[in-house]
Amino acid sequence: MWTWWCPPRRSSSAGSLATFVSRRLGCPWVVEIRDLWPESIHAVGAVRGRGVIGLLERIELFLYQKPHHIVALTPAFKRHMVAKGIPAAKIDIVTNGADLEQFQPLPKMNGFRERHNLNGKFVASYVGTHGMAHSLRTVLQAAKLLEAQRRFSSCWWATEPSARTC
Repeated sequence: MWTWWCPPRRSSSAGSLATFVSRRLGCPWVVEIRDLWPESIHAVGAVRGRGVIGLLERIELFLYQKPHHIVALTPAFKRHMVAKGIPAAKIDIVTNGADLEQFQPLPKMNGFRERHNLNGKFVASYVGTHGMAHSLRTVLQAAKLLEAQRRFSSCWWATEPSARTC
């Protein structure tokens, strides 16, 4: 039996609960790290207080030390954890990816282009997180320059309920 836990972004007590459950049931605990908190929130200036960052860093270290094993999203995440004293053997890397057999480009002329008035226009896609760390201001500036050439239209979709689309 394994306890698998992927930490939610705003949960400081879930790691303690996972440790308790793991010990109580006598099963290993595996944590999946998908983002480097608090490093990423500090880097974008979302939290500035040194005391708050220090507390978050102690929680981060707890989340790296207590599990039996860690799954990291990238090699850089693993290097970050090893630099904090976590044994490299305790960390495996499982990156995001796509099954290229399942996802293939559509023919240039297709129903999506017709429905969205994109025939004859340049189409570029960004599929990922739209957040503070992703420098979307640069993407929006480039889109504005391309729209001026009348060969490009930008449209943004978001799945977050609070996000706006244009």
